[in-house]
Amino acid sequence: EVASIIQTRCSMCHAQQPVWPGIGTAPNGVLLDSDTNIRKHARQIDINAVRSHAMPPGNISAMTTAERQLLASWIGSQ
Repeated sequence: EVASIIQTRCSMCHAQQPVWPGIGTAPNGVLLDSDTNIRKHARQIDINAVRSHAMPPGNISAMTTAERQLLASWIGSQ
């Protein structure tokens, strides 16, 4: 499920209060802490996590190809 992928792979930084060391605020103000915000940022997710693999940086949270494909399918259905 999309929300689970985002929570596991993205929300440590893209949250109101990031828990990743050295990150004080969500990068670029992109909050991915609710279904509404995930839908709001679907285009950025597509560009940065699906198409370019820029996120997560250096794939630090180990997002899998299958997870990226699931995100792509979800974005395609929006």
